[in-house]
Amino acid sequence: MNSSRRRLDNSGERYAHIASNGLRVTKRTSQAVTLAWPENEQDVVTFTDSNVSCFDLTTELDSNGNWFEVQMKTGEGSKGWVTIYKGYGLRCEVDGLKPDTLVLFRMKRNGDKKWGTEIIASTDPPPVSAEDLGRAVEMNSEYLVTRILGNTQAPLLKRLLGSHDRNGMTPLMVACHNGNFTIAKMLLSCGSRVNDASTGIKRSSLMFACIMAKFNIVQLLDQHGADWHHKDKGGCSSMHHAINGGHMGIVRLAFAKMGQKSAFEKDHSGWTPLMRTVITSNNLDIVKFLVGKGADPNGVDRSNSKSILMAAILSQKLEFVRFLLEWGADPYFKNKNGKNCIEIAKGLGYQDIAKAIRGHMETPNQVRTKSSFVLSQEAMSVQSSLRSVGAASSAPTDTISSLMVDQVLENSNDTDDPFPDFPGPVRGARESAKFAPTGKVTGADVEYLMKPTDVKKW
Repeated sequence: MNSSRRRLDNSGERYAHIASNGLRVTKRTSQAVTLAWPENEQDVVTFTDSNVSCFDLTTELDSNGNWFEVQMKTGEGSKGWVTIYKGYGLRCEVDGLKPDTLVLFRMKRNGDKKWGTEIIASTDPPPVSAEDLGRAVEMNSEYLVTRILGNTQAPLLKRLLGSHDRNGMTPLMVACHNGNFTIAKMLLSCGSRVNDASTGIKRSSLMFACIMAKFNIVQLLDQHGADWHHKDKGGCSSMHHAINGGHMGIVRLAFAKMGQKSAFEKDHSGWTPLMRTVITSNNLDIVKFLVGKGADPNGVDRSNSKSILMAAILSQKLEFVRFLLEWGADPYFKNKNGKNCIEIAKGLGYQDIAKAIRGHMETPNQVRTKSSFVLSQEAMSVQSSLRSVGAASSAPTDTISSLMVDQVLENSNDTDDPFPDFPGPVRGARESAKFAPTGKVTGADVEYLMKPTDVKKW
């Protein structure tokens, strides 16, 4: 509130809402004030700074008639009282005013010796703009966002929620990018469209939440019908952006929502989620998850310049290289320049990676199958279950071991044949498996039991 307003408001009873002669304010906007006197409304006369035709009526007014004169003053620094209307009407509108401005009015009838009491009015604040809402969201000001959302009429609010800022983002996208769950929830409850795309790159709010690894916001958007299959201008889906964020929980949720086929699609650069993980993330657990769900470790980008294994080499990620080699990545693949993996590693001076690749190439039967990976993961889950009931510290028996194998085989993703590299019925594996002669059930025992290489052929 400015100083002039404080002085006007603190002046006691000098100003009233209705003047002694009936002058009153009947309507106001951000740029106009409508005045009336007595009750019946007749012709409307408009006065603006560029329209002063009402003064022309002065020479035509009957000196004995019942006509009215209205004056205004805009507070401190003004030129004093200015006549804005003279005539026989009972109403006038003063427009061309500035928003949030205090104005004084007074009126007298023809023949009155004194002016009636003065009344004070103010124009409304300017309408809330998209920039106002965007700024409040960007500042993470829950107070300002609440005020704007609560004081804005529905038609305008709908436009504000769907507006894009200079970065092409809606208020909901900004809230998701900032990780502000409370503001995102408020915007959604007020009607923000969850599947709107940004201008330019065409990313959705869900993608921004995935990139920033905000799991609670991802869940919120999913509850409001977020489209997991939407792709941005680069061909990236929410799975790709979940990989960019590196949050394991979001990656799992994306896979569950999209399914294997959609979750493993390539972007316009030919990058699968697995290749993107190798290049952009340091989270080996995500690589293990994707491979366990069927991701191809021998994927190649669109230009045939690198395989997934080559991407791991270029990123200097030794553990990724070892894991990919173990699960079937081809070290002999040559890119469009005729270079294989070991040649690339040597050429870049990555001796530890070159040594790991050479060791794999010189040792036969190093590649593990998808089935053994799935069973290994399931076996560890069984072990955790046993520990939760105290079985891990008890002596192993054939009964416990048999139940462990049964549960793993029943829960395996490869229900037709969890051991495709070995002949014979599935249930024969339990009878031919080696059991480690230890005094307790350990993780090593479970892993040993579940490896296909430890199953006797029959």
